[in-house]
Amino acid sequence: LRQHRARDYEAVISNWVLDNFKVDPSPLFSCAEARREGSANRAGYCNPQADQLIQAGLRETDEGRARETWSELSQTLQQDQPITFLFWDEELTGVGPRVQAVETDPRGDLVNIARWWMPEDRRR
Repeated sequence: LRQHRARDYEAVISNWVLDNFKVDPSPLFSCAEARREGSANRAGYCNPQADQLIQAGLRETDEGRARETWSELSQTLQQDQPITFLFWDEELTGVGPRVQAVETDPRGDLVNIARWWMPEDRRR
C-alpha cells in the first residue's frame, strides 16, 4: 500500500469505491489531485481537458447537457487510459413493496438503510 500511495509501481490491481457524497471523479482524475501526495489519483493522471470536463459536469444543471459532458469525459479517459477498468460488478437488489423510503445510491444498496421503514399495518 505504501508503494501504491507513493506511485512506486509499474502496474497495480486495485479497486475504487465511491466514497464521496456526490458523483465527482475529481479525486481520481484531476490535475490538482495528481500533484497532491497520497491522493486517490494514484496514476498521477493530469489532462487539462479532462479537468475542464469534470468542472463543467459538476456545474451543469441540465441533465441532458451533463450526460453529454460526462460522456465526453468518459471518451477522454478511454483514450488516455490512466486506469484500465477490468470489470464492474452488476448487482441487482430487490426490496419488497412493503418497505418504504428505499433509495438507490451509487455508494451501495444499504447506505440509507437507517431511513427505511414499513407501515405498521404491513408488518407480519
